[in-house]
Amino acid sequence: MKATEDEIDERRLIEAAQRDPGRFAEIYEANFARVYAYVARRVPGREEAEDVTAEVFQRALAGLVGFEWQGTPFIGWLLGIAGNLIARRWKAAGGKEEVPVDELELAANAADATNAGDSMTDASARHRQRNRELPDASRAVATEAD
Repeated sequence: MKATEDEIDERRLIEAAQRDPGRFAEIYEANFARVYAYVARRVPGREEAEDVTAEVFQRALAGLVGFEWQGTPFIGWLLGIAGNLIARRWKAAGGKEEVPVDELELAANAADATNAGDSMTDASARHRQRNRELPDASRAVATEAD
């Protein structure tokens, strides 16, 4: 199988970075967007995605000396590191997955609440009316539950 120019360039860059860690910045620049995108789709928030992505590259730099080229794109190794880090974080959190809330979701919820404002007011009024119709003992229980 014939290696493409990109594969040859990538392999040379990795070999250069193994000899001179200062060249790792080029590897970082070439792969950051893909690693970040991979991580961001799998963790609950931007801050955690940034932390995990940073740790991926820290580990890659630390392990670069022992990296052996096997003919597959280097990004595969980086994504493997990312996957392992995400799995460890998930296990450390007790397997509890958080639901991400971002600005778009908050904006959408605010818009829904604004649009539903009239119906919420109507529902609240109906609830108060029903409470008034309850016998005294039941009304006391219902009021405590509110």
